[in-house]
Amino acid sequence: MQFTPKVFVTLGFFYRPMIIFLQYTLTDLRAFTDQNPFVLVKPNWPSPTPYQQFVRGTGQVIQRRKRGLHGWVGENYICKIGKSVRFEKAIPLYEDKYIKPIFQHLYAGENQVLTKYEFVFRLNYEKWAKKLTYNDIRDIIGSLLNSMVHIRINGKYITCKVRELQKILPQLHFETSTNKHGRKAGMSAYIDKCTPQLYIATEDDTVVVGLGKNFNNMSENQEDFDLYGAWHDHINNPYRVWVQDDYAEVEGGFNRSLRMTIMRLHSEYECLKNIFRSINEKKIEVSQQTTQANELQRYLNRAIKTFLRSESSIVGLGGDANFLDYFSKVFSKAQPGELDELVEKIKEYEFRPNVENKTLNFIQQNHIEFMNNKFENDRSVILSQGDNNTVSGNTINQQNYELPADTDYEVLVAELADLKARAVPEAKSADDFKAVVAIAEAEEAAKKKDSKGLINALKAGGKFLVDVANKFSASVLVELLKQHSTFI
Repeated sequence: MQFTPKVFVTLGFFYRPMIIFLQYTLTDLRAFTDQNPFVLVKPNWPSPTPYQQFVRGTGQVIQRRKRGLHGWVGENYICKIGKSVRFEKAIPLYEDKYIKPIFQHLYAGENQVLTKYEFVFRLNYEKWAKKLTYNDIRDIIGSLLNSMVHIRINGKYITCKVRELQKILPQLHFETSTNKHGRKAGMSAYIDKCTPQLYIATEDDTVVVGLGKNFNNMSENQEDFDLYGAWHDHINNPYRVWVQDDYAEVEGGFNRSLRMTIMRLHSEYECLKNIFRSINEKKIEVSQQTTQANELQRYLNRAIKTFLRSESSIVGLGGDANFLDYFSKVFSKAQPGELDELVEKIKEYEFRPNVENKTLNFIQQNHIEFMNNKFENDRSVILSQGDNNTVSGNTINQQNYELPADTDYEVLVAELADLKARAVPEAKSADDFKAVVAIAEAEEAAKKKDSKGLINALKAGGKFLVDVANKFSASVLVELLKQHSTFI
């Protein structure tokens, strides 16, 4: 049934208990393939010309009223998409509560590799009980995702449920970002979906209660904010859900900065995951020293920099390791063999050394669900810096050393590679995951016959490394550990 759009107006509110952000992110891989010439160059994201450039059939590019976040996020410019995506003017919740759509826009990064569609809603109810429970959140999510939306495809409006936007938005993006030659070829297979996000923020004295069993407290021991995170399954489709208590804006825009940082971080992580998977599945195959290879290197370099900056931004905003651990779990489903295959494929591209090292380190550290650089001050095995230092207790002696000339590095490499794969399922704590990183570093050092680097890495592995080496009978490695560790 064709939908005839109406003019929707936003009602005024007396009491505003909460605001809801629904975000769908796409990964457009065409920049790294032979389909790149089909992608429209205007608007020239991420820095288009506001009020002069348009997204085809969608709307005008404008400057964001409060601008983006200085430095790493950008997002100073967005496109209004009210012409392409229209919601019902009021979404029923229950009794006399309803959800009101108030804004919708899109943002795209360089080459539109990352494209975000964001929809903003407000719960409009003057007699809210001022307590937001887990059941309330489930009702809100269910009502929103099961409500109807009208989306313009091939010049006509079609009506579907909001939850179906995840399937339909890739088609909308293809139509609005592709030139006529590309559209003749049909829908691209190089546009991937990311896990959508819902960010629910309470206002006006509404208090979040009783989320402990179903949400993780992401702001434990923080005085400045209360933020909870969980994965929500809606008809076999996962959603990343955030709930922030007391979102009322404070001086300096703290809450807005926190929300934009967390949602962007999730989007960047999901796009990187899609790109790495596509490389592994040979969906992206670029020849060396080509335009596509250069674009892939530029993207990985920028995206990983953005990720590292966003880590710093979260910590600067008062966040802690819980945030980083959540995002790193995006990579946890890869198996050791798949990871090794991905690493080899990236090496085949002959990236610039700084980009290759940054990319490989990022993949390796995030695969084991651990961001090593953020836990350096939480080691149970403390490394002492400098020559001929000694630390007593549950630590290791450190001095200058070399391995014997007859050390069998080939056997060590094989044992360490096997131990790395076996150690991941054994790891339970942050220190265990750091030890897995140390095993991987030891393997690399053994390949280079770097005796000092090898021993340093083994010592960093601590008791966990010793235990798994004994458990899985890595005989040459165990003998080496006996000679250089106080743990045996």
